[in-house]
Amino acid sequence: MDIRDSPRDLLQEALDARFNGEAQPRPAPDSPVKPASRTRRAKQLYLPHMPEGLVRRLAQLPGRALLVYWVLLLRSKLDRCRTVVLTGEFLVRFGGGRNDKLRGLAALERAGLVRVARQDRHNPTVTLLPVPAEPEGDNGETN
Repeated sequence: MDIRDSPRDLLQEALDARFNGEAQPRPAPDSPVKPASRTRRAKQLYLPHMPEGLVRRLAQLPGRALLVYWVLLLRSKLDRCRTVVLTGEFLVRFGGGRNDKLRGLAALERAGLVRVARQDRHNPTVTLLPVPAEPEGDNGETN
């Protein structure tokens, strides 16, 4: 092996050529580099679709039941599963708290929209139940 072929010499030649203007700069990429999927997902706002009839029904429930259901629906879509664990940390990201979680889940359970499995000192496991179809003539408008 020739001394001139050592990695150190090759690197020095490349640097000398680059700084003397002999080496051509690499063209810029056509599209910006995408961040990692976790970062990209954290920056995106995802609002799951909710039918208007369901929103009206949830708005009539006490407390922050609408927020709790929306967070449950979001968690369900992200996990691709109808049964999810509702953590306080995930609810806090959207402005809810521990008491909102307790009251909201109780209201949703009474309304028949979710089934909750509770264990001492663990986050509740919530199953989203199918929402019954709203009667066709009831569109919420009054004459």
